[in-house]
Amino acid sequence: MGIRLPIEPEPFEKAGLGDTLLGRTPAQHAFAKAKNAVIAGEFDEAIIAAIARESGIDVLGRFHDRWVELLEEVVTALGSDERYDGQEKDFIARYVRAFLIAREEAEGAVSRAGRRIFKAVAARLITDMELSDADRDALYATARRLGVPRSDVDPLLAEVATPLMKTLIERLNADGLVSDSEWDELWAATAKLRLTADPKAPFIQELALANRRWKVLHGPLQAHECPDLTLQRGEQVYFRGDADWHEYRKVRQRVDYAGLTGRFRIARGLSFRYGSIGYRSPAKDELLLIRSGDLVMTNKRVILLSAIGDNKSIRWSSVVRVSMESHNTFELEKATGKSPVIDVKSASVGEQFLSAQMAYRLLEQSAG
Repeated sequence: MGIRLPIEPEPFEKAGLGDTLLGRTPAQHAFAKAKNAVIAGEFDEAIIAAIARESGIDVLGRFHDRWVELLEEVVTALGSDERYDGQEKDFIARYVRAFLIAREEAEGAVSRAGRRIFKAVAARLITDMELSDADRDALYATARRLGVPRSDVDPLLAEVATPLMKTLIERLNADGLVSDSEWDELWAATAKLRLTADPKAPFIQELALANRRWKVLHGPLQAHECPDLTLQRGEQVYFRGDADWHEYRKVRQRVDYAGLTGRFRIARGLSFRYGSIGYRSPAKDELLLIRSGDLVMTNKRVILLSAIGDNKSIRWSSVVRVSMESHNTFELEKATGKSPVIDVKSASVGEQFLSAQMAYRLLEQSAG
């Protein structure tokens, strides 16, 4: 018959206890014989009927859904070269007749197979993360040959490109920082693949935050005028916002502070904590809210203008490390004295969600 399909033969299942005790051949064996006859190209209605008669199994009815699934595999295998010759079309028609596949079911299987073949062709074309005009024209021609509607081409291309874009995004954001060149790389890849990205999509928002984080850590810092503050000579404000100031104090009863723990290194001198078990301090040392008010970070110090009680102030020269709980919660670790944990609630000056990175950058700048 001239056609042998590149589909793995169906193995024969081992007989179960019931079949063994009753001396029966498993029903699956009838399915396997019929499927393997199809794969070998050695089948017709009479051969399938003979398998059903010899096994005593209603091969067509009992395994109907699996024959529809196999039809999709058959059409996909025959159309892997993006076209169907006369012999292949006859093979498909013979299969549909032999297994009593309804027209609607057959059309659905052929349609799904066409989309699978199209996606395989598209995947080969965009492995270099680019889709040229010639590639796009070739794909439209492929879609026509496979019976894929033109309106489905772009959605199918997006499906194929999604894993590639996911890999790119994971690489760009692997360290939690996206440089300006990496940000440009993302949009260049989107343009080359002819994709459209919603700026409000969660992954775009995440990468935009990572890019702003990079700018705070590596880009030029912008000072802000705050005429209501009394500053020292040469002192400039880079961040200002509402915040809570926590410190470790000895108490009789533990009061958990809802923070994060665990740590991985983001940059030299800057680590990021994570987890959900709260602060772990020495016995009887607990993290307590000491002050709330207006937090100001300058090139020389961190100041908390307290709403109630005395103000708090730490010079960068006394800080040895910034440990991040989140983008807006961080600990200023000191070699001596109390190391405050600062939880920023909002920002009136500077990046709204990156106060911890700003603290790190100002510490690094003061050390330099």
